[in-house]
Amino acid sequence: MLVDAYGLEVDAPGLPDCSDPGDPRSFQLSSDGTEVWYIDGRGERLVIQSLDDPAEVMELPVARPHGVRFDGEDTAVVFTDTGPLLITRRGGVLLAESIAAVEGVAGLLPYRGTIALTADARLGTGLAEYPCTTRLPPLPEQDLPPAVAATRLSIYEAIEDCDWVTLRELATAEGGIHYEVAYEPGLPVPYWIGLMRSGNDILGDIATVLTLPGIEVTYGDGTVRWVWPAVAGKEESARTDADWQALLPLYTQEQIDAIRYGPEGYAGGFELIISLDGTWVGAFIFSV
Repeated sequence: MLVDAYGLEVDAPGLPDCSDPGDPRSFQLSSDGTEVWYIDGRGERLVIQSLDDPAEVMELPVARPHGVRFDGEDTAVVFTDTGPLLITRRGGVLLAESIAAVEGVAGLLPYRGTIALTADARLGTGLAEYPCTTRLPPLPEQDLPPAVAATRLSIYEAIEDCDWVTLRELATAEGGIHYEVAYEPGLPVPYWIGLMRSGNDILGDIATVLTLPGIEVTYGDGTVRWVWPAVAGKEESARTDADWQALLPLYTQEQIDAIRYGPEGYAGGFELIISLDGTWVGAFIFSV
């Protein structure tokens, strides 16, 4: 899989097949969209490959590499079993030097500018061609704290506009939301794109859950967050028939009954969480 600086997947004909999960290659697109930098873990090398001409490559042998951080221009850090290497391209030559730590090295933040991917033969895809949803029930007004309301609206509008870049920025604020089954923080956008392309309308789920009643929840550590749907934030004994029936825009009656009476309770459903400061901190996808 080839991803741009926002973690969005692009398809570049002629580039190596990276579908093997045992092949630790991490593609990173340059800021001008003309080339990719990646680690070939099997060949133990850093590769720079042109998108205009995939046969045009630069290579640098690297012993036991397992990751790369690229600035989008001419500098990268390659992580190896023996420590990080600073890689610099000068005059068509790749130079490598050991560095003690990544922190403090200038110019090595991943590229964060806007890459306007257009549909062309070079990439075979464009931003507008990323999967979108048509499942967009109207977003009702809710009595929410201002920061929570603003983030809720921003998430919904990003989905409405099929704006994966904004969605990614919202989902990775403060280190990344928690997602999927493993309760692990990270970058969910490539995962969501995969779900959409496999027929699982996760964008529709996110947009729809934000239209359902939410609830303010105080956690054991004193943290206060807003949770959608409200039934997900209530103790089991406090859940009413109305709470469960409010899920009908998101699930069928059969699915609601399976969640309600199943062994997991609402842990079998989907929920979205926003903190009081407006940070999107959770989008849990469980068994249903």
